[in-house]
Amino acid sequence: PWQDYTSFSEMDNDFTHTPTKGLDGMRVTAAHEFFHMIQIGYRSYQTPVLNSVFLYESCSVWMEDVVYNDINDYYNYLPYFFSHLSDPYNENTGTHMYGLSIFNHMLEQKYGRNVIRRIWEEFRDHETYQAINNALVAYGSNLSNELADFSIWNIFTGAHADTVNFYKEGNYYPDAKADKTSEFTNTLTISGNSQLLATN
Repeated sequence: PWQDYTSFSEMDNDFTHTPTKGLDGMRVTAAHEFFHMIQIGYRSYQTPVLNSVFLYESCSVWMEDVVYNDINDYYNYLPYFFSHLSDPYNENTGTHMYGLSIFNHMLEQKYGRNVIRRIWEEFRDHETYQAINNALVAYGSNLSNELADFSIWNIFTGAHADTVNFYKEGNYYPDAKADKTSEFTNTLTISGNSQLLATN
């Protein structure tokens, strides 16, 4: 009665063209694509209001690390992501939405792995942001609070990593690149704007 599909998967036979080669490349791809199969059992890519492909991809990249924690293929997407932190959260370009998997890592660390399942259960009947928000409300939070926290977590990476309070693998992530730095004096006025669902 809802917008779901059954599916099958075909695999490459050598994995020589991917950032992670050989059997490890096959392993993370299998985890990624299998999670897509689960996702479209909840709901297909195109939804009535917007294109939610970023949710599908960021969650499937996250699943790669859930299934094969020691491979860390998702690190390949992080240099771009951390050098474009002012891009909107829902940016649908490949490198950004794959790097967005760290949002799911943050949620998992804070609330446990089932928070991602809860998002997909909500997404079956609600649009993207409402589904994410509904899932987070069940954990005593909401999407606005988590996007604000996400901006903070993204500062504590690389040389500034705090693997106790923020990303547990944050010391392997790139340093966040600031768009601008300002020196505080007695008075500092900051003006500007950001795109919807973005951080400056």
